[in-house]
Amino acid sequence: MAHGGYYATPPMYGLVILNGNTVWQSAWANASIPLSRGVNMMLVNPFSCALLEPPRQFDTYIGEDAASQLSTFLQELNHGVIVVGVTANEAVRCLQQALSNLSSMGVDVSDVQYGGAFAFVAQKDFPQKTALRKTTAIELAASVKTDISVTVTGKRKIFIYFVLFT
Repeated sequence: MAHGGYYATPPMYGLVILNGNTVWQSAWANASIPLSRGVNMMLVNPFSCALLEPPRQFDTYIGEDAASQLSTFLQELNHGVIVVGVTANEAVRCLQQALSNLSSMGVDVSDVQYGGAFAFVAQKDFPQKTALRKTTAIELAASVKTDISVTVTGKRKIFIYFVLFT
């Protein structure tokens, strides 16, 4: 799943696994795994449970342009498409412009503070089906269930997992 991270934290990890295959990973404070700071989005084929395209990264830490681009991305999704979203490091500093579009998908992260993290699996235009996990602040990370397991078309699995402390 997602991970937060700042200078005082131990290594943090995030993974997205589709049908047993790791399709995205990120780490804070681990040089062997790249850091994908911000909000990362993946479109999933519901029949094969495979990525439709490479993951897209919106670095919502560095500026509001990324949040605007994320909003446009969400608005332009086709009806019924399955999307996986995960955060890495710091994702909410400049996320304000995307909050309403995320919320329309069933992803209310307006309470996530600096250093918090979130992950979700959603289907465009079906917000009631959204699976969302979030830690509102880095201090709460160890006490929140942070994995998501979703079955697609009865047999395929999307699994999002984050280990916040090692």
